[in-house]
Amino acid sequence: MNESFAHSLTPVIFFGGTVYVNDTLCHADVTVRHGQIVHVGRAKSFRGVRMVDAEGCIICPGWVNAHDHLDLSVYPRLAPNAPYSDGHAWGMDVLGHIANNPKWVALGTIPLERRLAWGVLRNLLHGVTTVSHHNAPPDLATRLKLPIRLHTTRFWVHSVREIRRLHRMAVLAKTLRQPLILHAAEAVSGLATREIAQLFEWGSINDHTILVHAVSASPDELDSIRKKNAALVTCVTSNQLVLGNCADLSAWNGRKIRSGLGTDSPLTAVGGMLDEIQAAVTLGGLSSTDALRWATVGGAQVLRLRVGRLCPGWPADFVVYRARATCAEELVWLRPDQVELVCVRGKPELTIGARKNEMEQLGRTPKSVVVGGNEVWVDSTFADCLGNFNAIHPAGGGTP
Repeated sequence: MNESFAHSLTPVIFFGGTVYVNDTLCHADVTVRHGQIVHVGRAKSFRGVRMVDAEGCIICPGWVNAHDHLDLSVYPRLAPNAPYSDGHAWGMDVLGHIANNPKWVALGTIPLERRLAWGVLRNLLHGVTTVSHHNAPPDLATRLKLPIRLHTTRFWVHSVREIRRLHRMAVLAKTLRQPLILHAAEAVSGLATREIAQLFEWGSINDHTILVHAVSASPDELDSIRKKNAALVTCVTSNQLVLGNCADLSAWNGRKIRSGLGTDSPLTAVGGMLDEIQAAVTLGGLSSTDALRWATVGGAQVLRLRVGRLCPGWPADFVVYRARATCAEELVWLRPDQVELVCVRGKPELTIGARKNEMEQLGRTPKSVVVGGNEVWVDSTFADCLGNFNAIHPAGGGTP
């Protein structure tokens, strides 16, 4: 019998840890089999199972990154003339700077497969197990079998200014009942502040529309978005750099709009998903509980995926942190250096050195990758896909 298949049949119990479930912390064991969670609570028997020690650790659902440009992970943070009036002005400025810098031009020639893999690594380092990729051919991203739950759609638009593409994508997405993802109202002044109003005039917003940024959305527009059951995604640190401002997330939350958090890309964001969770509280006005919800079940609802919970029958996508907390709200302040183990579909996809043996015991072939001077372990197939990460990012690049 294939060893990895045999491991999938054997229950694995992560025992002795503190589990984040239903907005609270509790002492519990997590039992996994066939890539699913089968039990959360004190295990009644440890016979015929594999054991993973989680004592002194917190087990959280894997974060859901509802918006990322994985292929842009090769670039540094860049906004030379910030703040801008809108995202389009930033884009034109940055394209000019990249075109005039041979080193940055060379980054764009790195094979797309490798750039996507680096984007996935950035997410895993922050405990993300599901990411929505906005860019590139979705069939390519899926074909690579990257070690993360990857959400893609053929129906995406960068800007409302792409009028012909927008109308075509909107019709196709509505007909096929598929998500339409587009940047909108990434602005603090000028014509771009009217983008959501334009979308309503064109009939382009419905219950499958996902609007990213929406910084300048008015109260009336937010009410209309709620009535249409459309979804919103915020990239707080990106908006703060580019625009000098971010959306009032409490206004989204108060209207019960389906909402999630995204990291955008290292071109504009700070760090990764853990930084976005913190910024949603400190800059966006969310409570700690709501920020954690948006990073899990909220993002899952935006993408219409069944992830983001530690419940029996749900996918075994979770993260083991070496941390202690007296209440769930303290999880907002988790750090990337506290990540010990990231599991996707019940398989360990990233570990620190102390858990390398556990990765082997669970049927993986670990291979080390050095990021920012720190060694982590991923499956050898993924490591080969990454290539020499530090040849391009000697200090870890956009990764912590």
